Amino acid sequence: MNQEQFEIYRHLAGRLIDGQLSPGSHIESEQELARKFSTTRMNAYRAIKQLERRGIVSRSKRAGTRVSAPVNPNLLRQLKCEMTRRICVIHSRNSYEYLHWTGEFRRTLQQALAAEDFTLEDVHLDDVRDRAELKEKLLRLTETGIAAFILSVRGEEDEFLIENSDLFFQYHNKIFVYQSGAMSWMHWPFHTVTVNIFGEGSLAAKYLMEKGIRKIAYCRREISSKNYLDFNRERLLGVEFTMRRLSDGRNKPEEWVGLEQIYRNCMENGSGCGLIVSTDELAARIIDYFAERGAKRPPEMISFDNNSEYDSYRLTTIAPPHVEMAQTLGRLIFDNIDIDSECDFVSYIKIDSKLIINHQE
Repeated sequence: MNQEQFEIYRHLAGRLIDGQLSPGSHIESEQELARKFSTTRMNAYRAIKQLERRGIVSRSKRAGTRVSAPVNPNLLRQLKCEMTRRICVIHSRNSYEYLHWTGEFRRTLQQALAAEDFTLEDVHLDDVRDRAELKEKLLRLTETGIAAFILSVRGEEDEFLIENSDLFFQYHNKIFVYQSGAMSWMHWPFHTVTVNIFGEGSLAAKYLMEKGIRKIAYCRREISSKNYLDFNRERLLGVEFTMRRLSDGRNKPEEWVGLEQIYRNCMENGSGCGLIVSTDELAARIIDYFAERGAKRPPEMISFDNNSEYDSYRLTTIAPPHVEMAQTLGRLIFDNIDIDSECDFVSYIKIDSKLIINHQE
């Protein structure tokens, strides 16, 4: 729907929302609307056609265009949502959300949305604990009109949103997901932008092997949660794939779990071993753990997140390109937010992370 069509549609929908048009009411003809908005008859036709698709109006040569059905609460909510330029972000409950919903990401996304006259509003659901409360919250949000929802998800704390994701479709059909890759939304009917976790492992292995390192260990914390294990397993698969590819199948990684095992194995293997560490936070803990025992930091170590809290450790790290991810999400929204867009596919976009080398002094 182009801007001229939208202006006519907004005019008619606004009259329906305000109760100015009731069942049986006559709607201006295409010619009248075209003159009123200084546009073509075809633009007026397409705007009215959209209301016809909604089941609100009917047309005939004898009776003209009339309101054919009352605007029920669900339809009223839909019309209000179509009229607004307000996009709501449902934020993650995970305390590490700041690593993927960064200030840089938000600024870039906000600028992209503002260029199309959309605003971004933050919504936190930390106090929502069951389906009934979520339903009530979504009802209140959509009653005032929302152009789209963005779900920012990161970890198991957001499992609640997955379990009740059908509720979003009850109140809206423009839903987008931006997530860190820690949870898979591939099987859900939402346009998604995420991180190529397999690719992160591949990039880390390539970096170490190009430095001549052939013994590589993937290091993670002692956590047994399914999402944590699945996330690390996908990254480890990327490490193994690249090691085998670059060594014609001769090399494959080990997996070391917990600080004690990481320290013990490093001492046994000497300085020729390269570590791929699951997070910058764990990499910093490894350095501290070694220092407490009088050992030097592992000479060849790469981690993930580019977490500014650990800048003083001068880590070599891998992190998503947040500007590119924000721009991609913005384009995905613009391509699918149009009132009359009936997309017959769901986009699941994985973006490659980048290597960031912070040279040690």
